[in-house]
Amino acid sequence: MSLISGDLPQKAHNARLQLAQKPTRELEEREFVIFNKKTTTPEAQKQAYLDYSEKMLDFFDKNKDGKVTEEEYIQGNIELNYEILKQRYHSPNDERNLIKKMLTYNSKLTSNTLDTNSDGYISKEEYAMFVLMCDKQGGLPADGKFTLDDEEKTTYLIRMNQYNQDFINIYKNNPFLGE
Repeated sequence: MSLISGDLPQKAHNARLQLAQKPTRELEEREFVIFNKKTTTPEAQKQAYLDYSEKMLDFFDKNKDGKVTEEEYIQGNIELNYEILKQRYHSPNDERNLIKKMLTYNSKLTSNTLDTNSDGYISKEEYAMFVLMCDKQGGLPADGKFTLDDEEKTTYLIRMNQYNQDFINIYKNNPFLGE
């Protein structure tokens, strides 16, 4: 646990996993909060994003080798979002494969963008950029709070801009990757 961000990244991570297991409208509208009263400096905010990202990547890393591959990211996204979408759209059994195909397609496009150095893995620094973009969906400046809706908007933004060089350059200038 980081002394700066406290246990909020862990609580946000637990809330996100709870939403994936038993989706309800109340949980879908919940904010995931990763900043606390001590998260006032840019360094502390950066650490909070990294702490949350590390927790989420641990969830995605199915073989626990410390690396998240595209396949692990896709599988993790299906686990995180399948029940939510199934309930949201009241999908009958014959449409559930369609939901999994849609999640696979979206996750593949997102993972390609997240992997900014093209090494085949998503690092906590790369995932932190995604979390920062989710946070900024609620308006600027980033405040350490985001919702499931913000995650969906960010994924859509990534999907729609995958060939937009200006967008890709913004993403590649990831402040979490250091100098």
